[in-house]
Amino acid sequence: GHPKVKPFVDHQFSFFLADNRIWFRNYQLIKSDEKAAGHVDTLVEIGPRFCLNPIRILSGSFGGKTLWQNSAFVTPSRARAALKRPKQETVRSRRKQMKKRKKHTERNFVGG
Repeated sequence: GHPKVKPFVDHQFSFFLADNRIWFRNYQLIKSDEKAAGHVDTLVEIGPRFCLNPIRILSGSFGGKTLWQNSAFVTPSRARAALKRPKQETVRSRRKQMKKRKKHTERNFVGG
C-alpha cells in the first residue's frame, strides 16, 4: 500500500468529474480529541491521487458493444500530427517552388 496509509484508519475515496476526466483522491479522517473544546475532525489528503481520461466504455471487460464514447478525446498521434501540420504546408510550398524553379531553368537554359 501507500506509505502514508496506516492500517485500520478511516478513509474517504473521492471521485470528481471535471474537464471530461475522472479525478480520484484518497483522504484520511483525522479524529481530534473529543475532550478538547470545539473539536473538529479533519480530512487529510494522503494519496495516491490520479486522473482518468476515459476513451470508451464497453459492455464487456475488454470488448463488446460501445456504451459510451468520449467525443472530446484526441489520440496522442493525432495531436502530434496537428502540431506538425503548419510546418508541412511550409515544406510543401517550398518543394513546389523548387520544382517550378527547376522547370524554369530547364526551359530557359542557355549554354552548351
